Amino acid sequence: MKRLFPCNLMPLFITLALLSVAATKSQAQRPSLELGEVKATATPTTISLVGEVTNISPSSLSGVSVFCDFHNGAGKVLQTSQGHLETDPLPKGKTSEFKISGKSSPDIKGYNLRFVRLFGGPLVVTNKKK
Repeated sequence: MKRLFPCNLMPLFITLALLSVAATKSQAQRPSLELGEVKATATPTTISLVGEVTNISPSSLSGVSVFCDFHNGAGKVLQTSQGHLETDPLPKGKTSEFKISGKSSPDIKGYNLRFVRLFGGPLVVTNKKK
Protein backbone atom coordinates (compact mmCIF):
# COMPACT_ATOMS: atom_id res chain seq x y z
CA MET A 1 0.00 0.00 0.00
CA LYS A 2 1.43 3.34 -1.05
CA ARG A 3 1.20 6.19 1.49
CA LEU A 4 0.28 9.71 0.54
CA PHE A 5 2.72 11.16 3.06
CA PRO A 6 5.98 9.66 4.24
CA CYS A 7 5.70 8.80 7.96
CA ASN A 8 8.37 11.30 8.98
CA LEU A 9 6.43 14.21 7.36
CA MET A 10 3.06 13.38 8.92
CA PRO A 11 3.67 15.26 12.24
CA LEU A 12 4.82 18.31 10.27
CA PHE A 13 1.71 18.16 8.07
CA ILE A 14 -0.58 17.88 11.12
CA THR A 15 1.16 20.79 12.86
CA LEU A 16 0.85 23.02 9.79
CA ALA A 17 -2.82 22.11 9.39
CA LEU A 18 -3.54 22.97 13.04
CA LEU A 19 -1.66 26.28 12.77
CA SER A 20 -3.65 27.14 9.65
CA VAL A 21 -6.95 26.46 11.43
CA ALA A 22 -5.83 28.47 14.47
CA ALA A 23 -4.80 31.43 12.30
CA THR A 24 -8.11 31.34 10.45
CA LYS A 25 -10.07 31.22 13.72
CA SER A 26 -8.10 34.10 15.26
CA GLN A 27 -8.71 36.24 12.16
CA ALA A 28 -12.40 35.32 12.11
CA GLN A 29 -12.82 36.36 15.75
CA ARG A 30 -11.09 39.72 15.35
CA PRO A 31 -13.60 42.51 14.60
CA SER A 32 -13.36 43.96 11.10
CA LEU A 33 -16.17 46.52 11.21
CA GLU A 34 -17.60 48.86 13.79
CA LEU A 35 -21.31 49.55 13.45
CA GLY A 36 -22.30 53.18 13.90
CA GLU A 37 -25.74 54.71 13.90
CA VAL A 38 -28.58 52.87 12.13
CA LYS A 39 -31.90 54.58 11.41
CA ALA A 40 -35.03 52.63 10.50
CA THR A 41 -38.01 54.17 8.75
CA ALA A 42 -41.24 52.53 7.66
CA THR A 43 -44.08 53.29 5.29
CA PRO A 44 -47.16 51.11 4.74
CA THR A 45 -45.25 49.23 2.01
CA THR A 46 -41.52 49.54 2.80
CA ILE A 47 -39.16 49.35 5.75
CA SER A 48 -35.75 50.93 5.19
CA LEU A 49 -32.51 51.02 7.13
CA VAL A 50 -29.69 53.50 6.64
CA GLY A 51 -26.52 53.06 8.66
CA GLU A 52 -22.79 53.33 8.68
CA VAL A 53 -19.82 51.10 9.45
CA THR A 54 -16.15 51.85 9.96
CA ASN A 55 -13.39 49.52 8.81
CA ILE A 56 -11.37 48.72 11.94
CA SER A 57 -9.43 45.86 10.33
CA PRO A 58 -5.73 46.22 9.45
CA SER A 59 -6.45 46.24 5.70
CA SER A 60 -8.91 47.40 3.07
CA LEU A 61 -12.18 45.44 2.76
CA SER A 62 -13.87 44.78 -0.57
CA GLY A 63 -16.96 42.91 -1.69
CA VAL A 64 -18.86 43.46 1.57
CA SER A 65 -22.59 42.70 1.50
CA VAL A 66 -25.03 43.66 4.24
CA PHE A 67 -27.87 41.32 5.13
CA CYS A 68 -30.81 42.35 7.28
CA ASP A 69 -32.96 39.65 8.88
CA PHE A 70 -36.31 41.19 9.78
CA HIS A 71 -37.94 39.17 12.57
CA ASN A 72 -41.16 38.96 14.54
CA GLY A 73 -41.52 39.34 18.30
CA ALA A 74 -40.54 35.69 18.85
CA GLY A 75 -37.30 36.14 16.89
CA LYS A 76 -38.44 34.15 13.85
CA VAL A 77 -36.98 35.57 10.62
CA LEU A 78 -39.79 36.76 8.37
CA GLN A 79 -37.65 38.06 5.50
CA THR A 80 -34.06 38.84 4.61
CA SER A 81 -32.93 41.80 2.50
CA GLN A 82 -29.49 42.42 1.03
CA GLY A 83 -27.56 45.64 0.53
CA HIS A 84 -23.96 46.73 0.10
CA LEU A 85 -21.53 49.33 1.35
CA GLU A 86 -21.53 52.59 -0.60
CA THR A 87 -17.71 52.63 -0.54
CA ASP A 88 -16.08 49.56 -2.07
CA PRO A 89 -13.30 48.86 -1.38
CA LEU A 90 -13.45 50.36 2.10
CA PRO A 91 -9.96 51.49 3.21
CA LYS A 92 -8.88 50.80 6.79
CA GLY A 93 -10.05 53.49 9.18
CA LYS A 94 -12.69 54.84 6.78
CA THR A 95 -16.49 54.87 7.18
CA SER A 96 -19.14 53.86 4.65
CA GLU A 97 -22.90 54.16 4.53
CA PHE A 98 -25.22 51.29 3.67
CA LYS A 99 -28.92 51.12 2.79
CA ILE A 100 -31.32 48.19 2.93
CA SER A 101 -35.04 48.02 2.12
CA GLY A 102 -37.63 45.33 2.55
CA LYS A 103 -41.37 44.85 2.39
CA SER A 104 -43.12 46.33 5.41
CA SER A 105 -45.28 44.13 7.62
CA PRO A 106 -47.03 44.71 10.95
CA ASP A 107 -45.46 41.44 12.12
CA ILE A 108 -41.92 42.87 11.93
CA LYS A 109 -40.76 43.77 15.42
CA GLY A 110 -36.99 44.00 14.96
CA TYR A 111 -33.98 43.21 12.81
CA ASN A 112 -30.45 41.82 12.89
CA LEU A 113 -27.65 42.96 10.59
CA ARG A 114 -24.97 40.66 9.19
CA PHE A 115 -21.93 41.67 7.14
CA VAL A 116 -20.38 39.15 4.75
CA ARG A 117 -17.32 39.49 2.56
CA LEU A 118 -17.42 37.90 -0.88
CA PHE A 119 -14.98 34.95 -0.85
CA GLY A 120 -14.18 35.71 2.79
CA GLY A 121 -17.24 34.75 4.77
CA PRO A 122 -18.91 36.53 7.69
CA LEU A 123 -17.24 39.55 9.27
CA VAL A 124 -17.16 40.18 13.00
CA VAL A 125 -18.78 43.51 13.83
CA THR A 126 -18.57 45.51 17.04
CA ASN A 127 -21.23 48.01 18.02
CA LYS A 128 -20.01 51.58 18.52
CA LYS A 129 -22.89 52.31 20.92
CA LYS A 130 -21.89 49.77 23.61
